[in-house]
Amino acid sequence: MPFHENGKARGYLEMLNDIPLADRPEFASTIPDMKAFEDSLLEAGCPLNEIDQLITELEFYRSPNSKVDDPAVELMRVLSESIRIPDENSAIDLLESTLESRKPRFKTGLASLDQMTGGGCYGLTTVAGDAKAGKTLFAFSTAVEAALSPEAWKVVYFNAELDRNEAIMAVIRKCEGKIPPELGERMTLITPDYTFQPRDAISRIREAIELGDEKVLVVLDSINALIDLSSDGSGDEVIDYWSAAALWRNFAVRATKNSGGRIAFLAVSETNRAGGIKGAALEYKSDLCVKICKDDQNPTLVDIDVMLSRSTPSGPLGTFYRDWLNCKFKQCDNTFK
Repeated sequence: MPFHENGKARGYLEMLNDIPLADRPEFASTIPDMKAFEDSLLEAGCPLNEIDQLITELEFYRSPNSKVDDPAVELMRVLSESIRIPDENSAIDLLESTLESRKPRFKTGLASLDQMTGGGCYGLTTVAGDAKAGKTLFAFSTAVEAALSPEAWKVVYFNAELDRNEAIMAVIRKCEGKIPPELGERMTLITPDYTFQPRDAISRIREAIELGDEKVLVVLDSINALIDLSSDGSGDEVIDYWSAAALWRNFAVRATKNSGGRIAFLAVSETNRAGGIKGAALEYKSDLCVKICKDDQNPTLVDIDVMLSRSTPSGPLGTFYRDWLNCKFKQCDNTFK
């Protein structure tokens, strides 16, 4: 049966994976109308995660500049597979963190943190703290640093905390008043304002990634707000908070581990009443956890700790001044040696 007439997305994927890489662009080009093809899969009742995975791969292979050995193709393959719904006894919880020390680092701009962690954050990094502690400031600062670093991370920032103008102003302040052209090429800011799930994130990420991109940093600010958007019932699907939390957590864990850290995540999270990371079991799944605590005596100061690092030392970094005007932290002491 011709490829575009088959009604099963999973069957398409298996068929595509059986074709040699060099022949896949020609194979994908046999589909005359991708929108109609996707609609037919939806009408057939195919699982949304399987449709997303298939469409992601086909669009890459259909690109006129497609190079099957391009690193971006592999990144998108990993992303699309990361939202496959795991079985009850899935290996998602059994994956070993054996390669943390080899995972690419993304700089934060905090010299003491980058030094302690061997060059910056890596894998799935969670930054947690109370409200107004400076979590978003940390996230924007890190995103800009990563995009402008020699490693040239492609950054996709999902901003669910600030309105778009406030977010853009934070980037401008970090860049001292003028956004460099290369940052415009390396960083994409997305402000979701409706029901938004990992499959929607993948769609936006694949729009941002270009052929030649080797590393992608995905910022989830905040993961708690994105979970709320996933579970608010305003779309066609209604899922509860904890199911939505599991979707986002498993998406980040799978993509990070299956890419060897070339797809990295910075998840911003609130803390719970006990001072731990709120929901989604992030402290157990993260490669690195950073906690920001407000100073009880001086509201402009915070203490920053590396709570957990699976391949480097951890511990307190010291006290920092939150420089809101320049979207950065300034260290006030030298706790970390």
